[in-house]
Parts: sequence; C-alpha cells; structure tokens
Amino acid sequence: MRLLRLRSFVATASLTATLFAPSAHAIWPPAADATAEDLSRPENWPNDPGYAYSASGGGQWYWWSWVPQATRMVAGFRAQEVALGAGNSVDRAWGISIGDPRVMIAVLDSGINWDNDDLVNKVALNTAELPMPMGATAYDANGDGVVTVADYLQDPRVTCGTGAVTARDQFACRGADGMPNDPNRNGLLDGGDLIRTFSDGTDADGNGYVDDIAGWDFMHDDNDPADDTRFGHGTGEARDSVAEANNGRGGAGGCPRCRFVPTRVGDSFITDVNDFGQAVVYGVDRGVSVIQEALGTLNMSHFAQNAIDYAYRNNVVIIASAADENSRHHNMPGTANHTVYTHAIRFDSENINRATTFLNFNNCTNYGAQLVLSVGAESCSSAATGYSSGMAGLIYSTALQRNLTPAISAEEVKQLLSMTTDDVNVPESQPGHPMFDRTKYPSLPGWDQRFGYGRTNARRALEWIRDGKIPPEVDITSPRWFTVFDPDRTAQQTLRIEGRIAARRAPRFDYTVEYALGVEPADTAWVMVRRET
Repeated sequence: MRLLRLRSFVATASLTATLFAPSAHAIWPPAADATAEDLSRPENWPNDPGYAYSASGGGQWYWWSWVPQATRMVAGFRAQEVALGAGNSVDRAWGISIGDPRVMIAVLDSGINWDNDDLVNKVALNTAELPMPMGATAYDANGDGVVTVADYLQDPRVTCGTGAVTARDQFACRGADGMPNDPNRNGLLDGGDLIRTFSDGTDADGNGYVDDIAGWDFMHDDNDPADDTRFGHGTGEARDSVAEANNGRGGAGGCPRCRFVPTRVGDSFITDVNDFGQAVVYGVDRGVSVIQEALGTLNMSHFAQNAIDYAYRNNVVIIASAADENSRHHNMPGTANHTVYTHAIRFDSENINRATTFLNFNNCTNYGAQLVLSVGAESCSSAATGYSSGMAGLIYSTALQRNLTPAISAEEVKQLLSMTTDDVNVPESQPGHPMFDRTKYPSLPGWDQRFGYGRTNARRALEWIRDGKIPPEVDITSPRWFTVFDPDRTAQQTLRIEGRIAARRAPRFDYTVEYALGVEPADTAWVMVRRET
C-alpha cells in the first residue's frame, strides 16, 4: 500500500497598553519600520526578563528576526541564515500589531494555574455570568479598554487584602496560606477567585454551562478549569500564545494583547477526543478566533471531526500538535481534516552561542504527510503549537484592526501561515551533495515531510494582510485523510478528487490540480488532472 498525496496550485489574488506597564527602558512595541538590526538592540526589547538575550545563552530567540553576534561568529554557522533570523520574526510582526483584546484563543489542555503573573489579567471573562464590579458604572471599571480581573480590584467582595487594593497590590498579597478574602487562597486576585465568589448556580447566559465565568472543565464537567494537579502544561501553552508583554515579568507571548479562554480537557497531554470536541464547540460559541490544542487523544470520533468542521465553518482556525516521538505516526486529533498541523525546529546545539543553524529538525517532534508548518521552538511540538497559535492571533488581530471585509476565514489563516514561510532547504542535508552532512535530516525545496512548507514568518504574514494580499481558499474535501485507495487496482477504482476553491477578495483566479503517489514525490511525478482560467 502506498500513500496518496494531493496538491493544488492556486495563484495568490492581490487587491488594489499593556496592563501594569512599569517604567521601562524598552521602546516597545517597536516601530513598523524597525529592522532586524534595530530589534537586536536591548533598548528595543520588551522588558520581560525571559525575553532578553544573554551571553550565557537563552532568551526568547524563537521570536527574534535577528541572529546574535556570538552565534554568527561560530565556525560553520550557515551565513545564509543571518537574513532569515533566529526565529519566527514575531518581533518585527509586533511593529504591525501586538494583538487585540477582541481576539480570544481557547486553550484546550490540562487547565490553568490561576496564580500565574503573566496570565492573571489575560483570561477572557464572561461578563454575562458576572455582576458589575461594585461601585463601577461599567464592567471595564479601570477604563483600560478590556475587562479583566483587575477591574475587580476595588470590589470589596473579592479583594486579596482586607480592603480595596491598588493594581500593584494584586501581586503583593502573597502568603503561604493566602490572605483574607482570597477565596482560592493562593495569595493573588485571579479568575479562580471570581469563580468562587460569584458562582450562583444559574446559567445566566443560557449557553448550557452554569456559571462559566472563566472557561470550563470538560474533564470534571464543572466551571473551574484549574489545573488541580499543577501539571502546568496548559499554563505553559497559554503563556506561549498570550502572556502579557513589557510588564517586567516572565516572558512575552506571541499575541500579548489577545485574551484566552481556559478549558480543561484532561490532566495531561493525553485526553479523550469527545472532551476535546465539546471544548471546540464551546470555544466557537464563546466567540474565540483560535483553538489551541497541543494534545494527543486516545481515540477519534465523528463527533470530534464534526466539531472541527464546525470551527472551520465559523472562521475559527485549529492549531494542532504533531506530537513528540520523532515518528511519522498520526497524532489525533491533529491529523483530522481542517487543522493546522505543526511541529518544532530549533538550533543544533545545547547553547545558542554554539549553534551552526536554526533550521535543525527538533528530534522530539513528529513529521509526515500531514505536516503543514515548522515553528522555531526550543522545546517540542507543544511549544510550536503555542507559538503558532499566538501568531494566528496576530493575524486575526491585524485583520480586525484593518476592518477586513468579509471577516478572515480559518482557511485564509492557514494559507497565510503556510504561504509566508521561510523555506527550509539545506542542500548539504541531501545525499550526493559534495558537503553532505549526515547529522541533518534531509530537507527539500518547497514542501517536505520533515519541515512542511517551512518555518513561520509572522512579519510576512501580517504584511500580506496589510497589503491586501490574502491567499485564496483551497480545501480538498474528498478523499479525506485515511481514505484507502490502492494504486495497484486502478483498473477497478476511480479516484475522484473534490474540493472547494474560493478567492473572495478578487474578481477572478486561476487554478491547477495535480496528484502524485507517495509522501515526497519528485516534481516529475505529478499528474495534472484539471486547469481552469
């Protein structure tokens, strides 16, 4: 049995404050015309301690559009990569947008540690299940343009001290046993405190989830998605995509002005697919733009696929993990139709200052025929899922901020992420090259099974939106993944290729459909079956 793979060629259609910001040295967000060289200088970095480059290595290199000077001086460093940068060019993307609070990301994972400083005011609160802050005339009591836990700091019902407190005090009331009026007793005023204080046993918004004030726990079917095992995977995922930036704490998320909806679908990486499916439907109905799922499920069901299709039809992109076994096995639910299946690449050493490339296959990530993207990430596919979810959040934010009409679709987001990549093509990785390097996994021009379409370039994706260069939509609907077709029985079988192509933002478009057999067919193996002009 050989694997059938399809591809289609479509011409791109072209059309004619962060909360608690301390006194900071950083010029952030950067100017729209800031260059990679500009962004390599510390005065242009957000002041989050985890972001910064240091001589001992480290820093959030996966956001950088530049390569540290020490790395450039390493013997054998691929000089071609200086122009590509170390990471996913998110720092330059921030010159166009740092996100928008209207854009929400549903994080489907192990739940949330409510006491995380970088996330406490990033939770998307459901005001339909909450009373207005006491003494306020609007839910946005502090007038910063977004409803967060901080709007309840002056509410005596939920303060973490003995009376009303200031914004700074939100992080100053820590203690081993918590403080008076800190209902979940973690020493921090957070979403968990709002849940405990204001849950009244009614479904005020009529959505079928009683008191879903700050997400939902689909594992235990209750309204507190806290990670009660403190596993931390879900918290890490949320930090990757939406951690508050330039607040002097932790690190910066990919979409620092986006908000997130915490949903608990398991107590680790592994979960039941029907809990996943319920969380997808919940997220879509809550109005999220991105479903972030760094999961592996024990099973796959028609319900879960229908939930994924429901998200797709409602312009919600699903960013999915390829998992972490250096295998081409199929990781559910990411291998379903209508997801963006992603994994990690990284530098090829233990320390960034000894790297010779940033396009190295990360040995703890999977690959295969369904891989769409590679994402610069120091850890495995879970990190790649979080980072690319943040980048998807930036795409939706830019589309909103530029009043894109009609609203950007899930397929357009997928096409933007995949078509704006930096191709991973290292000739020395191919056998027969005079400088063949057998320590590197092979990469090819264009799509290949180890690297997908290449490494994400967030800046280029936002530039395409800015310039009205939104790719057409391409969706092969039949055969679906895992449909069995035996090429040795072609006399008895007919392969019918069906799909949907749309260019909603252009008066006309051309397309060509071709097919070939195998995972990585040669360019000469493709057979044209249809061309329309």
